[in-house]
Order: sequence, then structure tokens, then C-alpha cells
Amino acid sequence: ALRDLRAEPTTTQGTISRVWKKSRFLFAGRVDYMLVSGKLFEINPLSATELHEGDEVIVDHWPHTNVLISLRRAPKI
Repeated sequence: ALRDLRAEPTTTQGTISRVWKKSRFLFAGRVDYMLVSGKLFEINPLSATELHEGDEVIVDHWPHTNVLISLRRAPKI
């Protein structure tokens, strides 16, 4: 996380290859994940219900921690 303080945000565009939920061990609740172009992102539950495998997305994120800044669908041509 400290390396992201000096870094510039990165944009990744690609196809969602997987979306899944996982329980946290010591924390209450579940976490939603998304895999895009080989990069793993944690997403909120609302985004997880609206996005599906095969969707083309544009993700703005910090390069070292992959913390999301913004997530949007790529326009269809």
C-alpha cells in the first residue's frame, strides 16, 4: 500500500474471466471478487450482481494493491 502513495492510477481494460463470492474467516460477511486480464479485484455486492463472466470492463485502480477507483462497462461496438 505504501508503494501506491507514489504511483499513478492505472487503467485495465479486459474481459471478466471469473466472478465469485468468498466468506471471510474471522470477519463477518462475504467478499465479492472479479478476475480481469489476470488481475484480481475486490468489488462491492451490487457490482457483483450486475457483472457477469464475459463482460468487457474498464477498471481504474492503484497498480500495486489493485484497489478500485472506478469500474465501468466498456462500450459495445
